[in-house]
Amino acid sequence: MSNIITRMNPAALPIRSKWLFAISIVEPGRMAYISGQVAWQPNGEPVPEDLAEQMKLVSKNVRSALDAVGATPGDIVIARVYMVDLTPERLEKIMPRF
Repeated sequence: MSNIITRMNPAALPIRSKWLFAISIVEPGRMAYISGQVAWQPNGEPVPEDLAEQMKLVSKNVRSALDAVGATPGDIVIARVYMVDLTPERLEKIMPRF
């Protein structure tokens, strides 16, 4: 895809991270919306019980979707994760702090 994404954290906002951005600007061009990626496997095997393993599978499925449209993780503008029974411990398992 390789549209240029401008990411910024204005000094007036509290976000101070090299990985998190308050603003992402995408120039007009081709966009793909990828949704519904869950911990299902193409071969129909059962969903792993372990939450971290489920997240690895979801990430693999997202990567496959990105590959299909010629995009990379760096092209992602927003990612939304829905999770039941969210606790700080469960969140840490799927998205460890860096």
